[in-house]
Amino acid sequence: MKSFINIVIAMTLWGSLGIFIKNINLPSIEIAFFRAFIAVILLLLSRPIYKSNAQTVSTKSRWLLVLSGIALGLNWVFLFNAYKYTTITNATISYYSAPILVIVFSVILGKETMTIQKIFSLVMASIGLVVIVSQTSSTQLGIYNHAQGILSALAAAILYASVILINNDIKSIPGFERTLIQLMVSTITLLPFVIYRSNIMSISLKSISLLVVVAFFHTYIPYLLYFSNIKKVKLHQAALLSYIDPVSAIIFGLLIFSEPLTLGHAIGGLFILGPVFINSRAIEVN
Repeated sequence: MKSFINIVIAMTLWGSLGIFIKNINLPSIEIAFFRAFIAVILLLLSRPIYKSNAQTVSTKSRWLLVLSGIALGLNWVFLFNAYKYTTITNATISYYSAPILVIVFSVILGKETMTIQKIFSLVMASIGLVVIVSQTSSTQLGIYNHAQGILSALAAAILYASVILINNDIKSIPGFERTLIQLMVSTITLLPFVIYRSNIMSISLKSISLLVVVAFFHTYIPYLLYFSNIKKVKLHQAALLSYIDPVSAIIFGLLIFSEPLTLGHAIGGLFILGPVFINSRAIEVN
């Protein structure tokens, strides 16, 4: 029961991420950099608590870990850009096409075979995205640029799908160490861009405070809660719990920013999240 509750907390925290990103007056690259950088510091301070057995790590796994860290950092950049340019609902639902993309990439890379169920899932998710995009004309609020926001969310989904596939091939590296190294690589990847752009010189106290909140409550805490408990629950439970993230994100957007939630959003979300659920259940059966 404790593991179940911890995962629920982690998913809810991730779901509230968009609220804080929208209120940080910094470009997406800088936000992603500081999120990773502060989280790395917190993880390093916690490292003595998490004992890990020394294991032999292949050169391939090391390079894959570096590659996944780069993809993770860029994934955050595009996701945060999506939050800036469209509603949390649009960004979240579009981003959640990542599991479907994992299936597509797995087939392309020859790791899985194409089935009727996978084709159905891909078609349904594609229809869902079209429906979501069609809703943007009626939600032109403020400075939103929905087309750019949704495209950024899809780019983030592609990168996150890549992270999932790459991590699947990484062997003999404990979860804590893997997370720490990935975030360190993300920090190093984004650092040159942050230095070149020099946007941090005008950072406000409010933005600094929100960045600390994002790093602590949306990275450090949920990462530890999720990865230390996910193996303690059944696979179908983990699949169902993952839906707390997008659902809570949409609810937060509705309550905090009064973002419109139309019937089209509900239908589009069902078309995207439904196939994700179907394939999550399929994993358990197989």
